[in-house]
Amino acid sequence: MKLLILNGPNLDMLGVREPDIYGDLTLAEINDYIENTFKDQDVTFEFFQSNHEGELVEKIHSTHDSDIDGIVYNPGAHTHYSYALRDAVSSVSTPVIEVHLSDIKSRDEFRKKSVIAFACEGQISGLGKDSYVKAIEIFLKNEGDVLWQRSVKTDEEVETLKEAQKIADKAFFEMFGQVKSGMTELEVKDILEKAMLANGAEGFSFPTIVGTGPNAADPHAIAGENVLDSGQSVVIDFGVIYKGMCSDTTRTIFVGRPHGELLRAWLATKDAHETVAREVKIGMTGKQCHDRSIEVIDDYGFAGCMPHGLGHGVGRDIHEKPVLSPRCRAKLVKNNIITIEPGVYIQGKFGIRLEDCGVLTENGFESFTSITHDLIVID
Repeated sequence: MKLLILNGPNLDMLGVREPDIYGDLTLAEINDYIENTFKDQDVTFEFFQSNHEGELVEKIHSTHDSDIDGIVYNPGAHTHYSYALRDAVSSVSTPVIEVHLSDIKSRDEFRKKSVIAFACEGQISGLGKDSYVKAIEIFLKNEGDVLWQRSVKTDEEVETLKEAQKIADKAFFEMFGQVKSGMTELEVKDILEKAMLANGAEGFSFPTIVGTGPNAADPHAIAGENVLDSGQSVVIDFGVIYKGMCSDTTRTIFVGRPHGELLRAWLATKDAHETVAREVKIGMTGKQCHDRSIEVIDDYGFAGCMPHGLGHGVGRDIHEKPVLSPRCRAKLVKNNIITIEPGVYIQGKFGIRLEDCGVLTENGFESFTSITHDLIVID
């Protein structure tokens, strides 16, 4: 096996840069540690670091149909904003595991967001230099088998996931009763997160996303002082942790009834979601699911307006196998937990997404959520 150890900007400054956070080892010393750890195993490494986005994109592209079996990737600061690198990861057949030295979920708010995670097979953070080691071990243990085994949930795990969803649903209904035009994204986020905790959440699956107007065109929008205004969509993506398991739901609400392009985008999103939810079955691939959603969205005139994969697995981590993306040719099996989350995003104008999480059964997709697919409108 040959793995590419890929490092992004500022990681060449390890040992000097904030050692209390990133440790006192240099990147060269970490690379030596990796080689020494696996010196007796059947694996070779190629190491590459760059501070330039374009060079990293080209390096990822070069692995397609190459002798590289996998990429262990620390994107550095690019984690939080580089859609170019997210798209590069999505465009190649090479599996990628994202790693971080520090625990990004416990740091600054902006560092909790990874735009790249959606395209990766998994994410490991907070283990220092051993984040790399853990990722390599996954590849060596036959990464596909290990992660796919984890993707098949026990009946007990399915029931826990359903309970987590009930908490999230109840919180959403409570929030909806309070949300009104003129509030800010941050105010909506605060109401929803307080409701999730009050209803039994142990924590949040990920930083709650609330985006309205042009901010909603970012699939990973960070809530701010943007005000909910008439004629806008508001994308709300949220999840709880309950008994160690995650939930994941997105609803788009509208300030006043939508018309024109906004309404058409909503109908496209809803149709794409319900088409896949109706047609998905055991034996289909993630690619087939994704491609079917794109067909529907394209038919509404929104070709190129869904920049992410259709969905992903959920469990103890918010992003697990299977991945419903153009790269996933593995077949779905019974008790896979999947999200179905198509969207339409028009930069500078609006975004729309509709997401349910559920279990794949012998009878098809069983959604966990009780929240309606009908238009949700506030005054």
